[in-house]
Amino acid sequence: MNSSEKKIYDLTNLNELCSFDKAVVAQLVQTFITSTPTLFTELKNSLQNASIQGIYDANHQLKSAFALFQVTEGTTIALAIEANTKDTSVNFETIKALTKKLDLLIQQLVSELKNDFNLA
Repeated sequence: MNSSEKKIYDLTNLNELCSFDKAVVAQLVQTFITSTPTLFTELKNSLQNASIQGIYDANHQLKSAFALFQVTEGTTIALAIEANTKDTSVNFETIKALTKKLDLLIQQLVSELKNDFNLA
């Protein structure tokens, strides 16, 4: 990635939270890379099963991860999914469309983090 390209994440808050300990930050990045796809699978499975609580729970955890890594677009999508799970007339098609956007974002984010942290 060249320096003119903007990253979709920002580690400023994470670095401050970890007192700029590179090993701790690297471990949290590794945890994010391994856990986020699993959480996303839980979200997709809950959507497929029309489990509003399951969608909410998986999405809530994803939203927290996006906030920690300052992934603005991910947080925005997660908030939209959350709003749709709280609505009395849940629109699963809207959630499905948002989930597709989230899938692409997570793939890009994981790829960027793996590249930036030299992880396989």
